[in-house]
Amino acid sequence: MMKWHQIFGMALTDYFSGSAYTVEVERDLSLRRQLLDIIIIERGDGERPDELPDGFDNLAAHNLVTFKSHREALNAWALDELVGHYVNYRKQLRPPSEPMPPETDFRLYGICA
Repeated sequence: MMKWHQIFGMALTDYFSGSAYTVEVERDLSLRRQLLDIIIIERGDGERPDELPDGFDNLAAHNLVTFKSHREALNAWALDELVGHYVNYRKQLRPPSEPMPPETDFRLYGICA
């Protein structure tokens, strides 16, 4: 299989050589530990509770939650971080050589006190 990311990266490396820019190809971004506040995962066994907490009435198979206390802001950065966790989590759920789980299997929740 052709490694198109590497080929494109080599072309960009050549293009930017001698400039103020450096090109890095397929950089490992897992150097810093990243923690998602809460994940609510649907398991095949058991029943759904009769009543759910406010805002959780539309649960999916995988529900990613960020929680901000009164000392933290639920701002654009916090939401960007939640979306980044979603992308990473969804990629981790995919077995090699199989398609990604469908987007409909996921919900994102931002909660603040």
